Amino acid sequence: MKNKFKFLFVLILSVSSGSGGLQANIGILNGLTHEHIVHHGQIVEGVIVLKNSSDQPEEARLYLQDFSFNYEGKKEYTEPGTISRSNTSWIQFSPSLVTVPPQETMDVKYTIQVPETEEMTGTYWSILMVEGVPQLTAQASAENRKDIQFGIKQLLRYGIQLVTHIEDSGTRNIKFLNTELVQTENGQQLNIDVENTGERWLRPNLVVELYDEMGSQAGKVDGGKWRIYPGTSVRFTADLTAIASGKYIALVIVDNHDDHVFGAQFNLDLTAFVKK
Repeated sequence: MKNKFKFLFVLILSVSSGSGGLQANIGILNGLTHEHIVHHGQIVEGVIVLKNSSDQPEEARLYLQDFSFNYEGKKEYTEPGTISRSNTSWIQFSPSLVTVPPQETMDVKYTIQVPETEEMTGTYWSILMVEGVPQLTAQASAENRKDIQFGIKQLLRYGIQLVTHIEDSGTRNIKFLNTELVQTENGQQLNIDVENTGERWLRPNLVVELYDEMGSQAGKVDGGKWRIYPGTSVRFTADLTAIASGKYIALVIVDNHDDHVFGAQFNLDLTAFVKK
């Protein structure tokens, strides 16, 4: 008789801000983004707090990767040192394999040794993966050990972004890549793709102000807020469903909520889009 195996592997990847693990056995209690303002040669310390919400011991392994993304929704998790602004070589942490007791928390400490290199400016980052280790219990039959069944286990993987800014240094700049007006189920939506071409991360929100042919403001639409690392790009979306059919001048404002505000202007024709 051939061996019989039954195995289900569920992998969830979370890289958003905030605490996680509400439906998983191991969660992160102190956030998925750890940000440090540093200077050349400085040593800083941090901690990741793990929580086991189950009644059984849970194992997890930790490892560093580089992380980048673009406006098309593509996310890349690559080997340490792949991207030019990786800080993986600066980071040490311990332990890399943990067993968290039932209903307990555990601290994983990390140290960042910032290089002395004076030419470094702006933002450097990486992602610390916390990945559950599946506990597969083989239940061998006493009569026939070739018939093996593996239990079902949910495996959660978190990505904790470790971000270092060299003081207040680094240029802040963006580039407008594409604008596209698309039909949605209820009306129309304006997609605006933006790339961070500077040296420091940005956390801007985007607003679209619409003006009619007489110069009067016809609407103001929020396009959302994104975190954009240097060399990465995102897609802002502005819902124009409530805007009347017509031809407009669109003023796009990307506000980083500091001294850096970026803008673009273009013509927008909503007459070809019919609301459903």
